[in-house]
Amino acid sequence: MDTEKKSTFHPALASSAWIVAVVLIAIFLNSILGNTSLGRGKVDLTQDKLHTLAPGTRAILEGIDTPVTLRFYYTRDSQALPRPYKLHAQKVEDLLARFSEVAGPELLVEIYDTQPDTDAEDSAKLDLIPPRRVGLEEVVYFGIAVSCLGEKERIPVLDPDNEELLEYEVIRAISRVMNPEPKRIAVLSSLSVLDFGSQRGNWAFRRSLGIFEAEELDAMDLSGLDDRFDLLLLYHPPQLDEAARYAIDQYLLRGGKILAFLDPYSYAASEVNQANQRQMNPMMGQAPQLPLASDLPEFLESWGQTFHGPSQFGDALVLADLRYRTRVSLDTFDEFMLTFSSEAMNEDDITTSGLRSLSGFAMGGFSGQAPEGLEKSVLVQTSDKTALMPSSAALQTRGPEAPRIEPSGVEYEVAIRLKGNFSTLFPEGPPGEEEASEEEETASEEGPEHLAEASAPGAVVLVADTDFLLDQLAYDNQRPEIVFINGQPTAIPSPRGGNEQFFLNLLDEMTGDTNLVGARGRSLRRPFTLLNELEAEAERRIEDKIETLQEGLSQAQARFEELQEQRRGGAGNAVDREALELEEKAQAGIVRFQKDIRELEKETKSERDTLLANITLVNVLVPPLVVALAGITVAILRRFRNSAR
Repeated sequence: MDTEKKSTFHPALASSAWIVAVVLIAIFLNSILGNTSLGRGKVDLTQDKLHTLAPGTRAILEGIDTPVTLRFYYTRDSQALPRPYKLHAQKVEDLLARFSEVAGPELLVEIYDTQPDTDAEDSAKLDLIPPRRVGLEEVVYFGIAVSCLGEKERIPVLDPDNEELLEYEVIRAISRVMNPEPKRIAVLSSLSVLDFGSQRGNWAFRRSLGIFEAEELDAMDLSGLDDRFDLLLLYHPPQLDEAARYAIDQYLLRGGKILAFLDPYSYAASEVNQANQRQMNPMMGQAPQLPLASDLPEFLESWGQTFHGPSQFGDALVLADLRYRTRVSLDTFDEFMLTFSSEAMNEDDITTSGLRSLSGFAMGGFSGQAPEGLEKSVLVQTSDKTALMPSSAALQTRGPEAPRIEPSGVEYEVAIRLKGNFSTLFPEGPPGEEEASEEEETASEEGPEHLAEASAPGAVVLVADTDFLLDQLAYDNQRPEIVFINGQPTAIPSPRGGNEQFFLNLLDEMTGDTNLVGARGRSLRRPFTLLNELEAEAERRIEDKIETLQEGLSQAQARFEELQEQRRGGAGNAVDREALELEEKAQAGIVRFQKDIRELEKETKSERDTLLANITLVNVLVPPLVVALAGITVAILRRFRNSAR
């Protein structure tokens, strides 16, 4: 009788042997494939391709033909360094590794552990990377320096709060050292924006344009507008004659870039007009007046865009938005001073990504479709609770007496970008060519050749406001910051909101490498959608209550005016009693409104805290429960399998 041979290996021992074998095979395959292109390949499964370099970034890196050195200074073992900086440092190293992989040997990446009293710290000081004091005594470094053939750019501090701009900031520094020539900007404006003689005001232009070579042009003679300029800045431009339009048209067709700030009602221009009139001798009559509106009608029509606001007849129209209006007191809003939150901005565009707010006043709006050959991107957009109101009534009346706004349901575009091959406004040739004399024809032949179609792609950014660069909106005079001007420490107003940064982003983008125009600024954060929806709903409820209160106050004000008329007509005590009762009711309504707002805020806070507590509870309990259930399931399956044997 044959005896059945049984395995002498215990099942647990056999399982362990299989696990060890699998681990050894994985290590072997990793070591073999790690040095091949297959092993270095990566698959980006994130929603917004967060770990994939933007096409423009790859183009710049692949175009490096001169050795570029990038030094990353990071105090690695500092115990005082906040955790967000440590996490950000790993992301910086990962990004630099991808840069090096694409650029090859032409990009040398050096990472320095910048400890005190070391060669690494000396190198950081030579690169002007500033130390940051953490705690009482400890000093840390966290910045990048890029150099190429004697040119140097630096990112003094890598801010984790601007993580979505990391790729752009680093590739911009690389692009700058590869192209060190200073950028030139031609400025055309009806305002004296480059008048830096004054020591006060005009901070946006003084601080932003100060890093460029800016030259103001005369609208009556734009013959100097040529390829020497990297950007044409039209800031509240004057009305352009045919010769000026032709010069701008040809500049754009040659691949030029235009940044245009238009306005249906320029508060800055109105201030200048009033100041000029005050300084004018009354005997001399009316002082010269600057235009309050600016427009580019011929160009906008060619680009398929409509600018809502300017009017050749009567009042200009300015934009009101009940969603983004600015609160000036507890129960009062300014519907024409708009403060856009990040929800109104294009989070996928480097120009607006990372901006928290953007303020403007008495602005217009764009609409339209880009024609064939052009690509349109919307940078900032209103809500659908908008209305276009006559400027005179809108800007002279505030509070309960302000005109009632009926939302149109239209979303207007406040800032847009157009890029591609633009069409000419002059397909028949230069203006006045038929009447030109022989001498003028000979002179024109010496100038640039007429272009009937684009010889290179161009780019245009349109912004429907100029007042957002006013000191009152862009800066906080109560919180000055110290900067060095001509080597001397100078106290200047600190930026308020994102107005200055928006302007800087536009200048930097439009004067940089063409691969930087429209580069993506991808957010690496994932918002708490439920919390945002909860807070948005609470804000809508508060706004509804405020609108109800304002309507009641408006009715009370109207009734007060009727009572005043009756009193002037001879009515006495009865009118006084009703007026007193009306005032008491209005005051009671305000008190009740304030109480309702407090209760609503408490309710919202309670719901928010409950939601956060539930999220925390789920995060704490669900992972171990899943692991426990998986273990129980495996144990049951094993027991069932063993019993079947």
